Formats: sequence, C-alpha cells, structure tokens
Amino acid sequence: MKKNIIKYMSVIISGFLILFFFRLAYGYLYVSETGVQSFANDFSVDIRSAVRNYASEKLMLKKEKLLEVSSSIAVDQKYEKVASLSSKTRNFDSDEAILRKCVGDSSALIQFEQNRGLAGGRALNLIIGVQPEKFDSLIGEINKIGTLVSIEINKIDKTNEYKDLKATRASLEKARASLENLRKLNGSVQEMIALESKILETEESMQKLGVQLKEFDEECEFCTVKFTLMEYKGPKTTEISLMHRIKVAFQWAVVYYTYFLAMLSFALFISLILIIIIEKLKWLPAYLFQSGKDAQ
Repeated sequence: MKKNIIKYMSVIISGFLILFFFRLAYGYLYVSETGVQSFANDFSVDIRSAVRNYASEKLMLKKEKLLEVSSSIAVDQKYEKVASLSSKTRNFDSDEAILRKCVGDSSALIQFEQNRGLAGGRALNLIIGVQPEKFDSLIGEINKIGTLVSIEINKIDKTNEYKDLKATRASLEKARASLENLRKLNGSVQEMIALESKILETEESMQKLGVQLKEFDEECEFCTVKFTLMEYKGPKTTEISLMHRIKVAFQWAVVYYTYFLAMLSFALFISLILIIIIEKLKWLPAYLFQSGKDAQ
C-alpha cells in the first residue's frame, strides 16, 4: 500500500515539475518575442497628415478608327504616389544624418517632421516630397539606412478627380458670369443684397477649388515618401530576475495543474459511475427474456 502511494505521488509531482519547467522556459522565450513584437508595432504607427502630393505623366494611347487606321493620342495622367517605409537602427544619430543628406541630395522637401522618445528609444517620422523622376532613387537610398522593417508603395490615379475639379470650376465661372450680368438689372435692395451674397459664395467656392487645382500644377509636382526611423537597443531580458520568473512559473503551474487534476478526477468519477451503471444493467437482458417467456 505504501509503495503504491509513493508511486502515485511521484507521478503527480513529476507532472507538476514538467509543467513548472515548461512555464519557466516559456517565460524566457516569451519576453524576447514580446520585445521584438512591440518594436514591430511601433513601426506600424500611422503618420496622419494633411500633406497631399500629386504628379503627372504623358501617356500615349492607341485609338482605332472605323477604317482600321490607328492613331496615337496623348493623355495627361494625374496620380498620387506614396511610399511608406520603416527602419530600425542602433546608430540613430549617424543614420539620421545620412537620411537628411539623402533628402538634400535628392532636392526633396521635408513637409512633415515628428521627433519622439528619449535616448535609447527615439523615433523620427518624416513626410518627404520628392520630384517624380527622383522618387525611385530616393527609395533606394533610404532602403540602405538601418535595417528595413517594412515597405509599401501605392500609386493611385487622380485623373478623373482632376477633371472633375476643372469641370466644377468652369461651372462656377459661368454661374459667376451670369450673376454679374444680373447686377446690371434694377432690383430692390433686398434682391441686390441676396445677389451680392450669392456672388460672394461663388467666389469663395472658386477660391477653394483654385487651391485644390494648384496642387496638381506641374511646378508643384511631388511624390510622397513617409519614413519612420526607430532607435533599437534590443529586448531587455535581464530586467526580470530569476526569482521572479520562478515565482510566476510556480503560481502558473499550481493553478493549471490543479485544474488538470480536477478535470481528471471528474472524468474518472464519471467513468466509475458509468461502469457501475453498466454492471447493474447486465441483468436487464436476462430479465426481459424471462418476462417474455412468462408472458407466453
């Protein structure tokens, strides 16, 4: 009896120790992975800005006529091209200097700048406007800064939006011309005040459209580069003491091993009840057979 108790206790203790050392080893691996993951999440910060840059290029399209004679037509495409890059570095100051030199060498313009964090965990967010023909070369140079974490380049056609703005401005110009002609007619004071108010609203709308259309002008053409440079010192696994890890692992093992033993005990209890029920029901077939025989 004593040997059986020792045997069962050894099995229970061995199971607990396996769970305990598993949780202790997992604690080391989990901390390292968390450090890397939290760093990666820092680079997914969305730089919200009202900066919008547009560029254009001439496209030659072939047009087939009815007499099977092809001709080429030039289409002025307006588009928005945005590159989003993130890099990590252990040499923040030197890499920042290289970054700013790349911007200067590309004749680019820093349209937005954000610095955050303290030494050891600094971050620099930039929105850079660069001429379309120098866009690819700037991306190539920025790729060499630090260790690239993510890159995404999107090109969105804005030709229809540009045409809609021009059509709206043309409609407003015609409306303003019509309102100007109404000034020549005699009317009451209230009617003239309402007319002047309408002309003023039309001119304000035209001014807003003018600002939007100005962004599409060739002299203002830029592509956008959003770049995040994050200082990275690596995961700090030594900050957690061994005693703290042992305490956490022990508490976790006690809780979940207790749950495991409770579930195992419950399963054995249900199995025992089922076995007893089955044993008690063994007489049922013989009883049914005997009852049928007596009925005959």
